[in-house]
Amino acid sequence: MTGHFEGTHKADLDLSAIGAGVIPASGKKIVWPEVSVKITVEGDQIVREEAYGEGGGMEAFLAPLGVELPLA
Repeated sequence: MTGHFEGTHKADLDLSAIGAGVIPASGKKIVWPEVSVKITVEGDQIVREEAYGEGGGMEAFLAPLGVELPLA
């Protein structure tokens, strides 16, 4: 499928689990570029999601929030 995410960064985003700490809410409206997404379903659960294109992947998703991956 193809699609995009958009929204307003209203709440703190806790990325401590990946070493990025807590990203404070900015109030910034963000519209990510359209991407192609492949979703794998097993039984009644989504087990994998892969995004392709300029806005695909976690790095592209977090960049507008000021988070740069990979983290050192």
